[in-house]
Amino acid sequence: MRLELTNAGRKLVPSLAAAADSTDEQFIGVLSDREVAQSKRLLTKLLERANDAPDKNWSSSPLRRVVFMNNQNDD
Repeated sequence: MRLELTNAGRKLVPSLAAAADSTDEQFIGVLSDREVAQSKRLLTKLLERANDAPDKNWSSSPLRRVVFMNNQNDD
């Protein structure tokens, strides 16, 4: 499946990303750096297991999106 944004949608990306970053900080801000790193490791381990599972119909799961977005921020 391919999804493309319209010009109007692309213009919204910076403000939506800023809002998401703010929400992430409020949510994750209660964790220490060590706890964040541990959480990422655990979530990644769960995702790797799920990728090996016969039923992969959970690709739109919030868990998968969280780990994907956090991995993007590590680059």
